[in-house]
Amino acid sequence: MNLNQIRAAAVCMFLLIAGTNISAQQSDIQWVPYNGSIPTNAVVGGSENGQPMYVGRVSFEGGMHPGKVISGGFCNIGWGGKEYSFNQGFEILTAPANSVTWVEYRGTLPSNAIPGGYNDPGQVEPLYIAKHAYKGGEHCGKLWANACNIGWGGAEIVLNQKIFVLATVTPPKTKVQWVSYSGSIPANAVVGGSENGQSMFVGRVSFQGGMHPGKILPGGGGICNIGWGGKEHSFNSGFEVLTAPANTVAWVEYKGSVPANAILGGYNDAGKREPLYIAKHAYKGGEHSGKLWANACNIGWGGAEVVLKEKIYILVAQTSSSVAQPAVINTVKATGATVRTTSKSYFVGQTITVEYSGFPGSSSAWITIVTKGKADSEWGESQYAREKSGKLEYDIPFISPGEYEVRGYFDSFDYKVQARYSFKIESGGQ
Repeated sequence: MNLNQIRAAAVCMFLLIAGTNISAQQSDIQWVPYNGSIPTNAVVGGSENGQPMYVGRVSFEGGMHPGKVISGGFCNIGWGGKEYSFNQGFEILTAPANSVTWVEYRGTLPSNAIPGGYNDPGQVEPLYIAKHAYKGGEHCGKLWANACNIGWGGAEIVLNQKIFVLATVTPPKTKVQWVSYSGSIPANAVVGGSENGQSMFVGRVSFQGGMHPGKILPGGGGICNIGWGGKEHSFNSGFEVLTAPANTVAWVEYKGSVPANAILGGYNDAGKREPLYIAKHAYKGGEHSGKLWANACNIGWGGAEVVLKEKIYILVAQTSSSVAQPAVINTVKATGATVRTTSKSYFVGQTITVEYSGFPGSSSAWITIVTKGKADSEWGESQYAREKSGKLEYDIPFISPGEYEVRGYFDSFDYKVQARYSFKIESGGQ
């Protein structure tokens, strides 16, 4: 590919910012500097020509841009209509098995989407990790303006047909919900602070094309206040209250990077491109909840929008009463899985059709074709198998004659073969 190769370290002045890990210290989901080899727990972001590609990110032009780490130790991103390639100064996303998953993007970010970086020096426009099928492969990049932007063939490619975003696996029993205010505060409403000895609760309201987190004032008067446009705005109807069971949410200190398990509070624009998270900050003898915006906690107070930056706390989901951490569940394993080719032998250059059934129907299940006898952890020509049953077609023009095997896996991290089938590739014509 004709890439804009960026080789010199001086060109890639990497931002060593505090909070380079994606979440609180308790989480094992982390961005780690590339040191010449791919970590064993690197998150797979796709594949091309039978080779896996991994989720990476790099500092460039004032932003931190998610992209793909390809063989040879390069991180490629799309930016400004071009593809850029870096051979140093980038990071790789790592995670334990069963802690992350790819979910289809349907116009609204899932609350458990993993932040991948930001688009501007002020970190106002967060970027999330996305992937999309393209030219026989699957490529990871950034979610931007409701599209997946990747680098490929020297260009920035904008894809918007079927996008997947990377998210933490959601705990099944954490029922964090926004409920419409009906005249009284629910018993399980989330406390966002206090003033004059009375509790205030986390609320949000639709305003000026966005959905803005704020505070529900004490005293039971039913007023939700937010900061917006330099002013404080009050609403006595049409707002929502955040509710959660005991010990399922916690406040953690914000250190410059949004935790992977941060609870989404709303968005700043009608296009829902700029998510807003729930923050709180001490002010004037009280503690007030509002929105995290541009590395600050914005609240409404005294008729004004007050911007606070000294010691911010943000609201996250947790799975135990003692430790706030990203949600993790075990991947559901299907039983009775089968894979098979529609023929026991193919000629070189023929399309290979693989039928499968008994799969979990998840976005992380995949099927690979490899030379028979290779280790189960070896990658071959791979595709995702997202349905419970179906067919996949493989065009491998340069495959050599010999014995091959189709292998089915249920998880991008788990290399345990769930189903396998042998077939041959023969030389000659059809």
